[in-house]
Amino acid sequence: MKRMVKHGGVFFLIMVSISIRPKAQIALADSLENLLKSTSSVVSRVDLLNDVSYAYSDLNDTVALRFGKQALAEAISAKYIKGTKVGYNMVGQAYYGLGEFDLSMGNFKQAARIDVPGERSITIDNYNYQGNIYRERSQYDSAVYCYRRALKIFQQGDNPSLLVSAYRNLASVAIIQWRNDEALDYLQKAESLIDKKDKDYGYKLINTYVLYGMVYANLLQHTKTREYFDKVCSIAQSSEDNFNLIKCNLNRADFAYRRGDFAQSIRFCF
Repeated sequence: MKRMVKHGGVFFLIMVSISIRPKAQIALADSLENLLKSTSSVVSRVDLLNDVSYAYSDLNDTVALRFGKQALAEAISAKYIKGTKVGYNMVGQAYYGLGEFDLSMGNFKQAARIDVPGERSITIDNYNYQGNIYRERSQYDSAVYCYRRALKIFQQGDNPSLLVSAYRNLASVAIIQWRNDEALDYLQKAESLIDKKDKDYGYKLINTYVLYGMVYANLLQHTKTREYFDKVCSIAQSSEDNFNLIKCNLNRADFAYRRGDFAQSIRFCF
C-alpha cells in the first residue's frame, strides 16, 4: 500500500507493505482474472480471487476491495477456513489503502480470530497489517507489539523472508521516534533476509533502501543518504519502474529540502 508521510516539510511516498512492481502487477492481475474464468473448484476460485485482490492492492484499492469481498463471501459460503482468513486480510488491506482504518482494523481482527493450523504466514501478515494501522494512528507501542508478535510466531523451517516486513516495519517506527541506531539494526536484519531468488527481490530492496536513506538523513550523514536514494533510483531505472522513479525523486527532493537546497528540491519534484 502507498501511504503519504510528511517529513521535513516535503511529502514523499514510502511503501508499507510488500508487493510486486506495478507493471508486473497489471500483467498478473489480468492473468489471474483470465484464469478465474475457467476455474470451477470453489477452493481454487477463492484462492484466485484473493490473489487478484492482492495484485490490485497497489493499483486500484476499490477494485482490490471488490475482489476481496467476493473471495470472502464465497469462502464463508463454502466454509473454506483458510480462504476466509485470507479474505478478511485482503478486505482489510483494501480498506487500509482507501484510508478507512476502522473498517480495515475490523477485518484484520476478524481474520485474527480464525485459526488455520500450519499457516503461520497468514497470521504473520495479519500482525504486520494490524501494526500498520496502529502506526498510521500514531499508536506506536501497539504497532511495535504487533510487529514483534509477527516475529515471535515465526518458527525454524519457515521461509525467512516472512520476517522482512516485520523488521522493516519496526525500523519505520524507530525512524519516526528518532531511534536511528535501532532502526539501522532492524534494517540490517531485514536486508540480510531478502532472498536474491525472490521474484520481488529488487522491489524489497527498494523498500529497505528508502528507509536506510531516511535514517541517514536523520543522522545528517549526507553521503550515505544520497547513496541509498541513488540505489533506489538505480533499481527503478533498470526495471523501468516509473512508480519507484517518482518515489526516489521525491525522496531526493526531501533530502535537498532538509539541506536547505530549495532550488534542487524543486527540480527533483518536476
